[in-house]
Amino acid sequence: MSTTPTAPRRGSGARLLRWLVTVLLAAALGAAAALGALYALGLRPTITQELADTRALLLAAQTQVAAQQQASDQLRTAVAEQERRRGADRETLDDVQARLAALGDVDRRLAAGTAQNATAVAELRRARDTLATAATQIGRLQAQADRVDRFLRQLGQLSGAAAGDLPAPTPSPTPTPQP
Repeated sequence: MSTTPTAPRRGSGARLLRWLVTVLLAAALGAAAALGALYALGLRPTITQELADTRALLLAAQTQVAAQQQASDQLRTAVAEQERRRGADRETLDDVQARLAALGDVDRRLAAGTAQNATAVAELRRARDTLATAATQIGRLQAQADRVDRFLRQLGQLSGAAAGDLPAPTPSPTPTPQP
């Protein structure tokens, strides 16, 4: 028998182990390469926190937009109400201006009437003064007439008394007209 050195025989378990180590190394290298590529593309381990922060900011922004939309709607309602009031105020102002114009006409007519009344009052005062003067003169004339009347009564009484003292008058012939 000849003895020839033979290589130790390896079993299939060693081959399986080699294959398994190669696959694990390839998978680890692939995973490392994929993580490196994701990191290069901007994927960071804190991306989930950043996404949560971004979602919170987005939610806050949407809330602010909704609040501003509500405030805008309220402002639109207020502006519409102001426009309605302005229209009503304009109508009221136009009505007041029309009434004021009408009052201006009345004022002019009253001023004309007042001027006429002032003229009439002045004429009435003059007439009153004339009547007062006439009444004064009538009073004087009445007083004179009363004095004349008393004088005539006294004269009549005196003449009556004097007539009783005189002889009776003789009739004087009345002249007859000649033909």
